[in-house]
Amino acid sequence: MALITRITRLFRADMHAVLDRIEEPEAILKQSIREMEAAIEQDQVQVKTLQHESIQINDRLKELYRSHEQLNHELEICFEHQNETLARKIIRRRLEVQHYAQMLTDKQEKIKTNINDIKSRLDENLIRTETIKQKLEMISIHSSPKVQNEAYSGDIIISDDEVEIAFLREKQQRSQHG
Repeated sequence: MALITRITRLFRADMHAVLDRIEEPEAILKQSIREMEAAIEQDQVQVKTLQHESIQINDRLKELYRSHEQLNHELEICFEHQNETLARKIIRRRLEVQHYAQMLTDKQEKIKTNINDIKSRLDENLIRTETIKQKLEMISIHSSPKVQNEAYSGDIIISDDEVEIAFLREKQQRSQHG
């Protein structure tokens, strides 16, 4: 059974190599560009989503800090009036607020880390995409029959004066070296 699996893998590998040679590099590069642009767009959407979530967490933290201050004020009143039962309830609520605020702060730190990681990946992908686009331009220029034909077409007109100047330059260079 292992021998059949190995033969199948070899056959697949050979088929993939043949297909890679058959496919046009230009088409492969265009597909790569489309895939990378889709990944870039997805990362940009993810960054915006995370930034929005971070803003919401900030707003919620502000509310919690206001609530914490209010609870501190209420706690002062309880101790002034020696109401320990109510003071314990307020302390419990204040601790809940503190724990929730810490949880949101931790979550916000993770979001910031994720945003930085995604932005870093986004920058790398933008550079890679630009590099692939440049390679595609080079392949398009070199493989374009129009460009190749233009270089050898009869549309290029060289004047007799240009020929004479080039001839004199060549003659001058040869006399200096020889």
